[in-house]
Amino acid sequence: MTQPILNPPPDIPKLTTFGWQAGPEGFVRYGLKPPIDYLFMGAFYGRSGGKTEAGARRMLLYQIANPGSMGLVTIPVNDTLYRATLPTIEKLYRQMNIPYEYNYTRREMVVDLGRGNLCTVFFASTDDPSHIPGPTCAFAWMDEAAGSSWAAFGKLMPTLRQAGYPHQMWFTTTPLGPYHWLVRLFAPQRYIAPMNEHWDFEEFEKTQKELGITYKLYTGSTYENPFVGKSLGDAMVATMGRNNPMLRQELYGEIVSMEGLVYPTWDSAYHVVPRDKWPTKKPTRVIAGVDFGFENPCAILVVGYDAEGRYYLMDEYYRNHISHEELSKAAKSLQKKWGIQYFMCDSQGASWISAMRQAGLPALRANKKVGSASDISSGIGMVTAAMNKKLSDGSQAFFVAPELLHYRREKESYSLLEINEDYNPKETPRKRMDHEMDCERYAVMGINRFWGRGEYKPQAIKLRWTN
Repeated sequence: MTQPILNPPPDIPKLTTFGWQAGPEGFVRYGLKPPIDYLFMGAFYGRSGGKTEAGARRMLLYQIANPGSMGLVTIPVNDTLYRATLPTIEKLYRQMNIPYEYNYTRREMVVDLGRGNLCTVFFASTDDPSHIPGPTCAFAWMDEAAGSSWAAFGKLMPTLRQAGYPHQMWFTTTPLGPYHWLVRLFAPQRYIAPMNEHWDFEEFEKTQKELGITYKLYTGSTYENPFVGKSLGDAMVATMGRNNPMLRQELYGEIVSMEGLVYPTWDSAYHVVPRDKWPTKKPTRVIAGVDFGFENPCAILVVGYDAEGRYYLMDEYYRNHISHEELSKAAKSLQKKWGIQYFMCDSQGASWISAMRQAGLPALRANKKVGSASDISSGIGMVTAAMNKKLSDGSQAFFVAPELLHYRREKESYSLLEINEDYNPKETPRKRMDHEMDCERYAVMGINRFWGRGEYKPQAIKLRWTN
């Protein structure tokens, strides 16, 4: 490690930071003292959240702590560099009285920290990843990272190899949808992989932990900016409407699907409730929806229903490449844990259903009518009604356990097919990452079948069993 400078420039406190930027755990300072090696940080914030300024401040603090370090800053297109990123950096250095020199030909900045301590920063656009330079760097910063590709990240990450320095990389961007590669890195449980890619976020997080790689995400709203946040936020709400997906992304910093959602009234802040706050801790009527697969996951979703008509999404199982025996064993374990009375199964999985029945499980063929929100006799219609339901006193009637990460990931990105000239417009969902969405339909339709008109009569079990 190079020797620290004897007379460092003034520190960043002279500059105004707020909220997510400030403090030792804030985006600007986290992991610099003591330094964390191979630290990746994301700032996904609403418009005017101060992302670029925070990225520039972090770069300056890194340079002060690590004189002689080299870094690489990327932007999606050159125009962004000269319109936003570079002016922000230059303004900061001037404000802090840090001498610097920028070479427009080489797109290279040399920062003078005093006493002969220099830091070099290279700048590049990511519009053509093959043209990203490959210098030896200690740090990298991707500004407006949502506009850059996975290939660009792949070219940039190997540059973090300058010996004697902590290797760190940070990403500042307006929020993005669940299909973006940045979500894969910083919110892996929310990532929706391409059709030809298997994605196991639990394995990804396990690997990060085993290798000691640190990923830290900061998210938040335009309203957190004490200078322009309220006025700009209120104007955006008035113009776009409170429940607009674009507003949720651009103002509140949420990771949302920008396409038409099958369940647009889903609200994780409202529906996801810790178990200790449920009005009924363990419902006596419990059913499970089951979706089969091998390359695609096998999924089980456990749903409870209480005497007042509330729904409780209690547990999930989500695995691919498993055998009939393994699935039956998992189903038995869930049955013992929650008292599952019926497993409503994908009727196309005859061999799976047979294996479950041979294991002594009450596996029945589910009603698979998908339908739409406007068709109350269909799966989507019944789930929509259950999700929006309120009791006579106005209290909540649909509760989801926070641990159901696979369910929440699918729910928040379950979208309708795009309308094109090949077929008439329909409220038809995409067949993509919908395994627990299928399970939910099967379970809710099962609840309606058995308990929708009162308590189910035990003597009818044999007739139901033979369906």
